[in-house]
Amino acid sequence: MSLALQFTRDEHLTKSEQNQVFASSIDTSSPAGIAWVITIKFYAALHIVQAYFVSRTGKAPTMHANRATAIERDMSISGAYDDYASFRILADPRATIVQIYS
Repeated sequence: MSLALQFTRDEHLTKSEQNQVFASSIDTSSPAGIAWVITIKFYAALHIVQAYFVSRTGKAPTMHANRATAIERDMSISGAYDDYASFRILADPRATIVQIYS
């Protein structure tokens, strides 16, 4: 059994800021660089969502599927569900660059 790491609200916000700084340092002159920036920015945004859930419920979902359901059901942020679902696919580093740039 694995234990999921739970960050505090402030730790999630710090992680988001660190991801954004890191993303700005990546060379985006190649499709691979752009794909990694998309991935990193997705996770920066995800940390903001996680901080929101921690501030509301004391903990955040640890699996993408559970987080998607929580976003969809929370009336305050449910409007972001479609974007979350779309970017979740794009942020998967296993996705081919061809799919992103076709």
